[in-house]
Amino acid sequence: MTIGNSLKKAIHLYFLTDKGFPSKSANYRIIHPHFDNYDEHIEVAVPGATYRYITEKGRHTIEVCELLRYHQTVGRKKVDLGLQAVLLAAENNQIPEMLQYAMEEIARRQAAFQLFALLRIPSL
Repeated sequence: MTIGNSLKKAIHLYFLTDKGFPSKSANYRIIHPHFDNYDEHIEVAVPGATYRYITEKGRHTIEVCELLRYHQTVGRKKVDLGLQAVLLAAENNQIPEMLQYAMEEIARRQAAFQLFALLRIPSL
């Protein structure tokens, strides 16, 4: 048996089909570019840095593809641990109230940074 035949047999056994690879979105745990709409599963907060899952398939894609690997390398020198905790809580408990609280907290901190800039006070 050649390597090619061994691979075909392994694929056949894995997918249990004579038709080759699965052709439905439901057969994949991560987003498939041919069968899924990316925006239905993942929200891009900061392109290339921060993503938020909408569905479990989005969560798996973020984890498997390590989409958050550049999150801390996009120019953020200081991490606001309080805001980070709020955002993590909102991510883990995606209910409207928690997401609203996170958005309000971001707005409060953004207003504070704008005030710091007007007064020329170094930000946190």
